[in-house]
Amino acid sequence: MKKSTICWLIIAAALVVVGGALMGSAAMIGGATALSNFEWAQLSPAEYAENTYEMSDDFQRLHLTTETANILLKRADGENCKVVCSETDKVFHSVSVADGTLTIDVVDTRKWYDRIGFFFDKQSVTVYLPGSAYDALIVETDTGRVEIPDDFTFSSIRVNGDTGNVNCRATVQDQMDITLSTGDVILNGLSARSIRLATSTGDVTVDRVTCAENMEITVSTGRIKLTDVTAHTLTADSSTGNIRLINVQAESRLALESDTGDVTMNGCDAKDLKIRTNTGDVTATLLSSKMFTADSDTGRIILPPDGGEGRCAVNTDTGNIRIEVIPSTTP
Repeated sequence: MKKSTICWLIIAAALVVVGGALMGSAAMIGGATALSNFEWAQLSPAEYAENTYEMSDDFQRLHLTTETANILLKRADGENCKVVCSETDKVFHSVSVADGTLTIDVVDTRKWYDRIGFFFDKQSVTVYLPGSAYDALIVETDTGRVEIPDDFTFSSIRVNGDTGNVNCRATVQDQMDITLSTGDVILNGLSARSIRLATSTGDVTVDRVTCAENMEITVSTGRIKLTDVTAHTLTADSSTGNIRLINVQAESRLALESDTGDVTMNGCDAKDLKIRTNTGDVTATLLSSKMFTADSDTGRIILPPDGGEGRCAVNTDTGNIRIEVIPSTTP
């Protein structure tokens, strides 16, 4: 290639670079001019105000819908319901009572540019209830935390959320159903007829809970921990998280399954037990003898002698299996 041709190529490449830079600068200037129509002060954190809504009408059901606000239930000092909300002028709540239902809905009037920025404050909705017993509690939230204390009894509780945690200590006469994406679920010191808990990456912790019928727990990567729990039947399923049970007794059937997580049981029992893992280890101390069957492709298996009328079946692919029987000393 001739030297003159090479020179012209170099000059052409330089012109392309300079032209691209000029076009980029023009685009930035144009974009800045367009965005100048917005008030950039709106991108700063919003100002929160505390608003109070007082309701004198009677109700037996609650339906609460929020986005990012934390929800907390408390006992009221007087005979009327009071709802205290931390809100902004563009994200607030409507509170009403109709057909025996207290309804709280979020109202979001923000534009897209109002959502840009760093928001360190958290909205909250605190519901002061005059009574202690109600029919249904339904909560729908995205990232808000939900706190349900032991001051109340509900016929049923249903919570659907995304990344917010749920901490419940209220007794439920019928069914409790809590479904989250990445939030944690904590149940403490309560009873219910049936319980269903589901979360993807969140943990499930159940402590001092009595379930008259079926308790069903499903997680993906989260951990499951149950302490001092009784149920008629209990099933727990975790993909990669560990399952740990301490003093857990099922009257009929106890079924545990984990792919890569370990299963640990201490002082637990059921008439029939079924435990399944892929690579996780199974370590258990049971309160009564069983007819044992166990299988592992490459793992080590240690079982007690067969006895009793119940059955215990354990299966793993590569995990170890170790079962002991330690009879309960409780009279």
